[in-house]
Amino acid sequence: MRGFAILNKKREPGKDQWEKLFDLARNYAQAKPWELFSDMDLFALSRPSTQELVFPLIMGCGGEFFGLSFYRGETGLVHYSLAQSEMEPDNPLFLAMYNNLLLSFMERRYLEKHDIVLPGISEVRIKRRKMWPQYRKMGCMRVNSGITKEEADLFIEMIPLVLEVVDLARSNSKFLEVFDEKPIPLLLKNEAGHWVSANLQNIPGAMDILEPPQLMGSRDADMLGSLEIREDKWQLGWKVAPAFFGNDPQDMASIAVMHIVDKETGVPRQFRTISPDQPEDLWIDFWRELVSMIKEEKFLPSVIEVSDPWVAEAIKPLGDLGIRIVEREFLPELEAVFDFVFSRMPRDGQNDRVKSYGILRYSLLTGPLGGKNIVR
Repeated sequence: MRGFAILNKKREPGKDQWEKLFDLARNYAQAKPWELFSDMDLFALSRPSTQELVFPLIMGCGGEFFGLSFYRGETGLVHYSLAQSEMEPDNPLFLAMYNNLLLSFMERRYLEKHDIVLPGISEVRIKRRKMWPQYRKMGCMRVNSGITKEEADLFIEMIPLVLEVVDLARSNSKFLEVFDEKPIPLLLKNEAGHWVSANLQNIPGAMDILEPPQLMGSRDADMLGSLEIREDKWQLGWKVAPAFFGNDPQDMASIAVMHIVDKETGVPRQFRTISPDQPEDLWIDFWRELVSMIKEEKFLPSVIEVSDPWVAEAIKPLGDLGIRIVEREFLPELEAVFDFVFSRMPRDGQNDRVKSYGILRYSLLTGPLGGKNIVR
């Protein structure tokens, strides 16, 4: 899309906001903050209008990707921590914890149809390359959404503060020593208007937020406890599908696919898909669908193998029913099922979720899997 004609939805930024955003993007690019800050120099700022804690990350020191990310609040900080960890990006936890806004500078060929381009106004030059600013929201199960009016206001309010910090670092070489003294320094202005650093207080760790809550209530316990336990072995896992779904190109969602696979035959017994709107709903949706799958099976296995330690923690209550939960580094039968299903999913991002669910079900029930072992 070109110009402002696309912006006809009530929640999208208005023309005045976009003009400010483009001005700020130009100022940011001209400041070249990546010459001073590395991709590891995360710091914290307090948003003046709301006191929301925002964690800016300046990107570009490697000379390839240039931008500015604002991680929002506790969940944003947790996602930053996950990005530094060994967690795979196709883990649903990884995508569910996204909570950041991103300004990136892209060559025109990489822009999408709905991106706004104003020739002569919005482009900037970085390292002799002509580039255009792209503003995006990355939220729970959504990694490429257009921004809203409120999110535009956050950019408009916070980019000038980041530029102040950059100016301070450029004029005072000792300022950057604060990143060696504090893991994530909180930068504040005192009453005299001078920047000072402080320690973050009462910030929970990633493990505290990611840990599954108590999921099995008395009703589920009674129903599951009434089922026969057979000498079967299941493999249970989940992954994010390699495609986006939805009808709005500015708000495409990812889905997590859950599978129960018979270990002995390699045949999938059950599958479900979930795509929560809030990170706190991820485990609730997981448990609801797990119980639904078990209910359809009408029995419980004696062993459930998992490779995800978070899933192992979530299903721990099943151990109280006499089921042995086994953690393994790799589950070949389960991985083969994921590979098969994902290879047949649409990749163009234009299929609605119902159609994609149908493709999943069709692949599992009538495709080459068809009750056959696809591993051996």
